Amino acid sequence: MRALALIALTSLVTHAAHAGEGDDFYPWHRPLDDSRTALNRRYNQVFTDALRDLNRGSAWSSMSCVDAAHAMTERLFWTEYRFLLRAQPHFGLHYAPRTNTEDVEEYRPRSIYHYVPFWWVPLTVAPLERELRVGDVTFSTDKIAHFFPTGWRYWRVYRERRAAGDNDDTALRAAIDQIGVATELGGWGLGIDGIFSFADLEANYQGLVFFQRLCDAQRPELLKTTRGWVLQRPFDVGEWVNPCWDESFYGNTYVDLIWPAVERAMREKCRLLARPHVAAQRARYRAIGCSSRSVRILDEHIAAGRVPDPRPYDIETVCKTHGGPHGRPAHPLPR
Repeated sequence: MRALALIALTSLVTHAAHAGEGDDFYPWHRPLDDSRTALNRRYNQVFTDALRDLNRGSAWSSMSCVDAAHAMTERLFWTEYRFLLRAQPHFGLHYAPRTNTEDVEEYRPRSIYHYVPFWWVPLTVAPLERELRVGDVTFSTDKIAHFFPTGWRYWRVYRERRAAGDNDDTALRAAIDQIGVATELGGWGLGIDGIFSFADLEANYQGLVFFQRLCDAQRPELLKTTRGWVLQRPFDVGEWVNPCWDESFYGNTYVDLIWPAVERAMREKCRLLARPHVAAQRARYRAIGCSSRSVRILDEHIAAGRVPDPRPYDIETVCKTHGGPHGRPAHPLPR
């Protein structure tokens, strides 16, 4: 009982401070409208307000681009992120589940975590994140928390390593390993909820590139002018979202204690692979691809055994193994 209480307390503290888990298979049951425009409207308003407040004083004139980038985005790190999740109806987002009733009666019962034992508190007590669609890609809202705050942490490690003399590739690998891989193997991933999310790491990496472009030495998108700091062009979340944000495509790995339960729920979704909108989305995913530098580095880690191999946990592998609806061959994970 003490052990269970400790797990529960740890889970609640973790989920209070960080993003939780979502179920990216749920949109297979409930297709979503594109929320790209609504998200962009909200983010650009946040950035406009933050830069307006920054430029009202005199401190902006002595700020570096790094400091200005932090001031512009920090409202999206935790407080604003949580506010966003609770206030979505006001932003015109089309998310799921939309109501507590849908959450209880549809989302949870159809979740791939539905059969996870009740005592696995991180997945049975902590709320599941909602699902969104941007362009062709569906993903859970925890990717927002990975893109901005963890992307910032990636960038900080990258800059520190570059300042210490590392080349670009070494610095990037340090950011991915020290922040992304370390947290997924430890306190935010396998060590808490039993899940290693490669999609989380992709969102982290895209956040790093976003911050790099803000302060690019040659063509910065965040520019200091005589009137203050100015964002050169509106933010567009669609530039950063790719199929590897979707955990139904760029799949997770799971600890042995919960994998049988997740696999059971996943097998029940095999028939959905033949649904026209699911098959079409996955075909678009393959056409779009997501061959980021992070994906390539993680492929190397998988081959070397430094991170768990997700291929056995891929739904098409599961459906092939257990006699999916058409004996569909397992496709390789995106490279």
